Amino acid sequence: MAAGLEVQGLSWHAGEKAIISDVSFSVSPGETLAVVGPNGAGKSTLLRCLYRYLKPSAGSIRIDGEEIWSLAARDCARKIATVLQEQPADFGLTVRDIVALGRTPYRKGLSAIGAGDRAMMDTAIERMNLTGLTGRHLASLSGGEKQRVMIARALAQEPDVIILDEPTNHLDIRHQLELLTLMRGLGPTVIASLHDLNLASAFADRVLLLAGGQVLGTGTPAEVLSAERIHEAFKVQSFIDVEPATGAPRFTFQLPNEI
Repeated sequence: MAAGLEVQGLSWHAGEKAIISDVSFSVSPGETLAVVGPNGAGKSTLLRCLYRYLKPSAGSIRIDGEEIWSLAARDCARKIATVLQEQPADFGLTVRDIVALGRTPYRKGLSAIGAGDRAMMDTAIERMNLTGLTGRHLASLSGGEKQRVMIARALAQEPDVIILDEPTNHLDIRHQLELLTLMRGLGPTVIASLHDLNLASAFADRVLLLAGGQVLGTGTPAEVLSAERIHEAFKVQSFIDVEPATGAPRFTFQLPNEI
């Protein structure tokens, strides 16, 4: 299941300092949106507002027209799932134990996991190619396997929207490509912060470019990631051609001539 998400006039302040300011954009149901920008642009702060960890100083966040801060926490957890950069401590849990945590918003008190829960867990495990790892402890897995476990846990949550904060961080090239390929077919709407513009261009339907806490552009990668905007955001010169396999923009970079 997927739902559209609409953000209007979103701002968040740390004391008197605006970390993000007047951010507005929308994501259609089932789309993949990549949030890109330099370090300190406000990407993680934006995502924390979207998954209701930070309450905005101003603005609204709506899923299918419903303001997320009007929802009970349990109801919000049924609509939005989050995969963070930091992996959780193992605590002796197996892969299946961790995926089962995704069913928490649907359980009452200490009730046992039911047949419907197990079916949803099995589906998520299969989609993330984890069937042979369900009895393994998280600490024994590779970085790419751990990320797939966390996404399976998010899928088991049956969300309308999945938010991922730098999901390819610390992964090698192969695992980055595997993970992003899996992300494209998840079903829910996907919003992910990415630091690699080539990955964002290849795998996202649309891109949101942030700099200084403000939106520099939103649209398809070709519409947003122009040489001028890249220079404005990252202070580098870029050279843009086309990736033959996908037709997506492809970038190489160098420092400005004045450096």
